[in-house]
Amino acid sequence: MTEFEIEQELRAQQNGTAEQEKFWPEPLNMKQFLSRPRDTNLYLWDKTMATRGASIVVSQARDGKSYFALNAGTAISRGVPFLGRQTVKSPVLYVSLDNSVEDMDQFVERLGVTSEDQIFIQPKPIPANAEEWLIDVIKRNGYKLVIIDTLQRFFQIEDSNDYSEAVNRMTPLDNFAHEIGLHVLYVHHSGKTGPSWVRPRSRQCVRPIWN
Repeated sequence: MTEFEIEQELRAQQNGTAEQEKFWPEPLNMKQFLSRPRDTNLYLWDKTMATRGASIVVSQARDGKSYFALNAGTAISRGVPFLGRQTVKSPVLYVSLDNSVEDMDQFVERLGVTSEDQIFIQPKPIPANAEEWLIDVIKRNGYKLVIIDTLQRFFQIEDSNDYSEAVNRMTPLDNFAHEIGLHVLYVHHSGKTGPSWVRPRSRQCVRPIWN
């Protein structure tokens, strides 16, 4: 390595250290904590679907998961009650990777979705770098609910019962959802017992709302 390269390397290391030192938070005392600005809209769907976070709809194939998810999305896009609970009117993105365009036509017709509803649909295929693409379209369009149908097809998870693989793939998107105020609703196929990481009362990656 030449003297010039060594100097450049040292400068890069120093700059990296300086960047790290810029973020050095001081813990809040209780007065500061209690007086901080708060988000008053805690739920998109009252006491069920948080404004920031993720949840999952799990059942066997052909049990109505997609209908349920799109029905919930339609209610939220309109700001009308769903299953007896209030919703907050918000734009919704439905990423449809398990249903054909013809299937989606039937869903839309049966649920009475109209051109006035704030629902955006992305049929398959999607880019190979799915997470990067999704974060980009969320930032540009301001969706507040993103429905991913299905989890396994979106993340290309080889073993749906592998808790570590599922968490590692899902965590960046889930963290992004918490940061910007977004809810991600995953739709997932299960066997007769379902993957262990989404069974009620087990160690959970995300919160089940339909099983």
